[in-house]
Amino acid sequence: MLDLKSLIPFHHKSRKVAKPSDAPREPFLAFRQEMDHLFDSFFNGSALIPRESAWSAAMPKLEITDGEKELTIAAELPGMEEKDVDLKISGDLLTIEGEKSEESEKEEGERTYSERHYGYFSRTIRLPFTVTDQKVDARFDKGVLTIKLEKPAEQQQGVKHVEIKSA
Repeated sequence: MLDLKSLIPFHHKSRKVAKPSDAPREPFLAFRQEMDHLFDSFFNGSALIPRESAWSAAMPKLEITDGEKELTIAAELPGMEEKDVDLKISGDLLTIEGEKSEESEKEEGERTYSERHYGYFSRTIRLPFTVTDQKVDARFDKGVLTIKLEKPAEQQQGVKHVEIKSA
């Protein structure tokens, strides 16, 4: 007959740590690994849980391109307009902030359905240089904010290509 107390870990005199090779003898190890996998999938996104959640939608996706003379940052802000976005630069920190509010109302007979969505985001990026008197250009087009920052003169030096010779 199986003693139920033997299944409860804190009733054991010695605390053996299960190793992966002990999997067939440790039924709870497989269960724990499966639960760990489930939680990892939940927080990292998986086929069952889409990556596009309310949390990720609040943060704009960025594409940063480091050119020879300028740094270009493109932020995806779908459904937003230029007036909803604020751009600030302080030293080597660039901050993009925005707020979106959306309301819709639909009437069906005697019933009225209304929905309101509000969202605020703030994303700060540390730049590889301090912005002082360099040229900064920001444009908003079809939900994409593109920021071009001229690099300081000392960082605009061209890339030196080194010839590789055969031995």
